[in-house]
Amino acid sequence: MENPISDYQKWKQQGASLRAKAKQAMESRYRDLLLEAVRIAHEYHADFGGTLKPPAGVTAFRFKAGGARKTPKPSA
Repeated sequence: MENPISDYQKWKQQGASLRAKAKQAMESRYRDLLLEAVRIAHEYHADFGGTLKPPAGVTAFRFKAGGARKTPKPSA
């Protein structure tokens, strides 16, 4: 018969490993979804000239369609 304490410690270690893997997978999926949203917003802007309106609950996602990034002019 195994020691309940060692069983608990093994279970806890396995749970921590699974938690870390799940966290990494969710972060990766989140980034992938944001990149896809940016691509769709850019394509929508190019095709229809407007901006997509996010759902009412989303206030933090911002996409600005524009030209190339401006680089500061070197000083003489």
